[in-house]
Amino acid sequence: MERSIRAGILGSIISIIITLFTPYYLFFLPSFFASIIAIYFSRLTEMRDCLLVAFMTYFISSAVNNAVVAALFYASPYSVIIDLSIVVAPLLDIVTAFLAAYIGVRIAQRAKPVPELPQTLKPLPPV
Repeated sequence: MERSIRAGILGSIISIIITLFTPYYLFFLPSFFASIIAIYFSRLTEMRDCLLVAFMTYFISSAVNNAVVAALFYASPYSVIIDLSIVVAPLLDIVTAFLAAYIGVRIAQRAKPVPELPQTLKPLPPV
């Protein structure tokens, strides 16, 4: 569980960095790719852990990105126009989060396992 939370935070950071440094609005793509990258690097192979990573990535990164956008609209003289993309985007986020978790599980299961250290020998009992 701890690895999946760390992976979710890593995915959120990657998604926020991608969003901040691209000049275009990419909808759900930064969170989608960041979720897959975080799942792969943390080598999670269970679907529930990968769903947690994907939803954490989507939730945290969208909250930060929406706060930045709201602050920019507050500081500018322009007004927000509600259109279909604003209404449909949260629904697309949910569907693509499930898809990212599924793809991440499949990619992580194909990856070579990380070599582990051999177990230490137990001390011999006293004679």
